[in-house]
Parts: sequence; structure tokens; C-alpha cells
Amino acid sequence: MGKPLAAHPKGGALDTETSVVTVTASRVVPKVQSTFPASGAKVSPGLLVLRVTYDTRMRPEGWSYAQEAGEQYPDCAKAPRLLDDKRSFVLICRTLPGKRYAVWFNRPPLNDFTSFGRRAAKPFELKFVTSEDEPVRTLTEAMRADPALSTLGNPVEPDGLAAYGQDAPPGEP
Repeated sequence: MGKPLAAHPKGGALDTETSVVTVTASRVVPKVQSTFPASGAKVSPGLLVLRVTYDTRMRPEGWSYAQEAGEQYPDCAKAPRLLDDKRSFVLICRTLPGKRYAVWFNRPPLNDFTSFGRRAAKPFELKFVTSEDEPVRTLTEAMRADPALSTLGNPVEPDGLAAYGQDAPPGEP
């Protein structure tokens, strides 16, 4: 423990003890740890809570979802939400039956998924297909499809309502 601060008796500078602290930026490049759907998975059409989880804490204001030319891209809300773990982003999307989808996370030149150390995440392409099954119509059902979200109350919308569906039947408050 350092000495307490004390003024020199003759009005001089404070008598202090200093220590050296070195701060370095992380050299770790964030990588995708998991997604929902998983790469290559087949999921039900309709509402989808698209999730990407990184191996390190990420900045909430930094994200880049991109489309590959010639590939189908889901119809998604404008902005994702960073979950409390500070590593997982969720984005509400809508998909159609029998389609192949591709979503890039940090496809150059869009490199906005960044860690707290401001390191851009490694680019990652997620490809998945939708079945011809009955579509997912509620946010609750869409969240249950992803085991990582199934134990959370409602990480996507605080009021329980989604952009593309509601949990309450029509006509109920």
C-alpha cells in the first residue's frame, strides 16, 4: 500500500508515491462460438430468433449482418439486441418454407462486430435451410427452438411482443 497524500509543510507539491500500470489492448480476435440455427441446420419457417454467440465480450453498438450476392437473406428487424452475457446477439427474423438462407457476420468491408478491445471479429458465414413444416408464429415458440434461449424469460422484447408476432391471441390485451 502506498503512502498517504500529504502536502509539504512549506506549501510545495503533494508528496505522492507512484506506481506503473500497463494497459494493453487485447490481441485476441473474436470468433463465432455458436449460432442458431447451427450452420447447415434445417429449421421450421416463420419467426426465427437468429442468434450469434462470440467467444469474448462484444460491444453492444457494433454489429454487421451482411448478405452474399445471389443468396437468400431472411427478412429481419433493423437492429439486434446484445444479451446480458455480453457475447450473444439476437435478431428477430422471418423465413419462408423450403428456402436456403445465408447470413454473414462481419463480411468485409462491414466489420462492426467488435470486442470491448475494439478488435473486429473474424468473418463467419451461416447457411441454413427451412423445412416445409408449419411455420413458427409466436416469439415464445421461436425462442424455444434455440436451447440457449429456452431458459430465458424474454431476451428479445421486454414487453413480450415481437415485430412479426404476438404471444397473446388476437383480441386479448
